Amino acid sequence: MTMPGATATRLADGEHPLLALLEGTDSVKLKLSAPETDRFSAAQALGMDPLDAHVRLVHFFDTPELALLGSGLVLRARRLHGHREDARLTLRHVTPRALPRALRHSSALSVEVAALPGGAACTTGLKSRPRTGDVARAAAGELPVHALFGKELRDAYRARLPDGPALDDLVAFGPVVVLKLKYTPEVLGRRLVGELWHLPGGEQVLELSTRCHPEDALAALAETRAFLARYGVEATGGPEPTRRALELLADPTSRQRPAARRDPPRPSVAGRADGNRRSTA
Repeated sequence: MTMPGATATRLADGEHPLLALLEGTDSVKLKLSAPETDRFSAAQALGMDPLDAHVRLVHFFDTPELALLGSGLVLRARRLHGHREDARLTLRHVTPRALPRALRHSSALSVEVAALPGGAACTTGLKSRPRTGDVARAAAGELPVHALFGKELRDAYRARLPDGPALDDLVAFGPVVVLKLKYTPEVLGRRLVGELWHLPGGEQVLELSTRCHPEDALAALAETRAFLARYGVEATGGPEPTRRALELLADPTSRQRPAARRDPPRPSVAGRADGNRRSTA
């Protein structure tokens, strides 16, 4: 199903429509993913040590048939390091311009651009902060799901799916364990955030992200891809972690049948990425 305002942009030579998609935003988060396999570990090639990471537990809320995902909407809640929690509503392939004016100027709004083979896709999200302990209670069925999401998120949900299921009728999926690590490779000069997703059935996907100003998005994407290629990491070679996680969680039989994946080439540079400065702050 294609949503109003849906956008998946190809970056052809001489064409840069990505900047127009981000019009009116103050910052953008660029995201790239790479598969982790038995023969190649992108995280290891980049010198990312799991012992330096913070653990996140990610819960999703959808119908058993994943009707929300099929409509381009994702609801998730996370338990974070330091007993913090957050909840997020994500509109997949939707630009800020497609949102009501009030939401466009919300302090809870964030914009992400995911790199795809030959292009990119823009998603827009809203975040709220549940009380400590509420995520685990909602996932266990001890708290209504709507209690995790603030008024702005609930209004955005109903506006996007006016005839959709009630929040409290949704099913909890997960949790999925995610290891998060922030580090700054000197050769890149830009901070990267790595999230290593441990999916059902033993699959792993490394998602890398970096923040920049909208006008710098194209250059930042090209520079980051070039940096990853230096260490043999195919930046668009992995599945999108959220979609893959939901598909596996909703279909228990797939846990014994991991999706076939094409392994990226071995890194051309041995060992760790040069001059990494790790930080988990």
